Amino acid sequence: LEYIFKHELTREAAYNGLLKKERRVFHRQVAEALERLFPERVEEQVGLLAH
Repeated sequence: LEYIFKHELTREAAYNGLLKKERRVFHRQVAEALERLFPERVEEQVGLLAH
């Protein structure tokens, strides 16, 4: 599933429409994908990934 928003307000409205539980799921999926794709950078980005 992929979404691309051309305007920041559209992205913001869609994001704000998500339930907090849905946001947590998406954030976790992004963090896991970044860890998989860039394992050599996890240590330097641990604070960002933990957010």
